[in-house]
Amino acid sequence: MENFVLLKLVLMLIFLLFIIALLFYYIAMVLSIFRNAPYVGTRRAVARGAMKLANVKENEKVVDLGSGTGNLLFVAAEEGALATGYELSFVLNFLARLRQKLFYPKFKIEIIRKNFFQAYLKDADVVVCYLLSETMGKLCDKFEKELQPCTRIVSISFKIPNWEPIKSIRIKNHDLYLYEIGKT
Repeated sequence: MENFVLLKLVLMLIFLLFIIALLFYYIAMVLSIFRNAPYVGTRRAVARGAMKLANVKENEKVVDLGSGTGNLLFVAAEEGALATGYELSFVLNFLARLRQKLFYPKFKIEIIRKNFFQAYLKDADVVVCYLLSETMGKLCDKFEKELQPCTRIVSISFKIPNWEPIKSIRIKNHDLYLYEIGKT
């Protein structure tokens, strides 16, 4: 009888923690609307498509600007890349770190709680963004100043204003655009 009561308490605690995490997740989504990058999770098939479009190779450095809960980072790491994500939201950053520790502890993933406008991009081989066109336009100068020639940029769903993609594909109702520094 005592074990049954303990089991019920543990299950109730787990359920309560799940509800709290869900609440924080939705609060983060609502708050993100007022920033440069409203949070929309990237579907796994879209993340895989982005890695394929960028032709990500093992040990390349993939940087995700506005990494949310880490979906793109985890797919990049599964491909053998060194994945770095920049996410300002405390809640989304926390959830990404928690997912990393629970499900991806052996992968080369770095999650940084910082505004992506302050991200270090000089050593990136691939930059992935799921950001609004207006925000992408604000990043153009940063890309041109910091990224090395031949660095690939994949933008999910939104084009970079005044840049011409070298290739694009459509996956699960999302357009993915590939740009390359020196070829835009």
